[in-house]
Amino acid sequence: MQENPTPTPCVKPPRSRWWWLKDLFWLFLLAICFRWLVFEPYLIPSASMEGTLWRGDFILVSKWHYGARTPNTWLQLPLTFRKIWFTSWNSYVDFPHARLPITRLPALSSVKRGDLLVFNYPKDLAYPIELRTPYIKRCVAIAGDTLQIEAGKIFINGQQTAPIHTRKYRYFIQSSKKMDLPDQIPVKTDKGFGYYIDATRAEVQALGKRTEITEIILQNQPKEQSQTGIFPQNTALGWNEDNFGALVVPRKGMTITLSAHNLMLYGQLIKDYEIYGDAHKVVAGRQVHTYTFQQDYFFVLGDNFHNSADSRFWGFVPQDHLIGKAFFIWFSVGKDRNIRWNRIGAVE
Repeated sequence: MQENPTPTPCVKPPRSRWWWLKDLFWLFLLAICFRWLVFEPYLIPSASMEGTLWRGDFILVSKWHYGARTPNTWLQLPLTFRKIWFTSWNSYVDFPHARLPITRLPALSSVKRGDLLVFNYPKDLAYPIELRTPYIKRCVAIAGDTLQIEAGKIFINGQQTAPIHTRKYRYFIQSSKKMDLPDQIPVKTDKGFGYYIDATRAEVQALGKRTEITEIILQNQPKEQSQTGIFPQNTALGWNEDNFGALVVPRKGMTITLSAHNLMLYGQLIKDYEIYGDAHKVVAGRQVHTYTFQQDYFFVLGDNFHNSADSRFWGFVPQDHLIGKAFFIWFSVGKDRNIRWNRIGAVE
């Protein structure tokens, strides 16, 4: 009787000493795709969005909401910004007069009023769009809206918007004695001590209950008092950060007559951001009487109303400058380097 042959054991071939390079490559590729298509982390560097987002908050930005966009540059080293790490060399190849047109993947939603938009700063014109400085502000007006600000109150299409409880305004507080307010230097007055603070309405109401406080004054500028640096940089309009507009936010397909007034409001926008269609005719000074916008625009404000450089100062955010929507704080560190555990969670 013939015995069954002993089965030959399956021997796994030895791994190459460089096997980890292949795994590292795929991990690197996955990180690039994830950062481009899904989420990207950012750090809040300033106080312009207090009291919603604080300096030292680390946020996640969703690329899904408005659709991931294709690059404006021909070539860029992945996971870099403008320079190659630890060098002064550019991390990208750019042809300023022949940049790639930006398109977007399908989006989960359109931009809505109240969204926290992360976008590339439109005035960084020396760089391709995706290499312009990232900003974060709250969208208050979408394409096609008519916006007006009166005494710090925001009106959209003639209707006052509901107040945001996290929005801060600047107040002058008169106190009969010196107070211990964080980061505040008192001003000596004939009535005691004065303080300029940025606070929410709830915080001001709480301060108003203190017996030493005799007066609280909202620091709004008078109507029709021109403020330098206000969009569109024309003091004849009499606009300031507290009294602004009315102003129509351009939308794709909207046609305007090229009157002197409209050119003052939209002429620079057409030259700088309308890279398709008939924009070259306006730039070249040809005889045209109307212009049709080629993309949507948005008007944004910082939640720290009197301490924010936003659309009141530099204008609209073009659609192709949108990076994504801020939706989650995944880490937060205070000035003393302590972790602020209570800050971690969804963004309002």
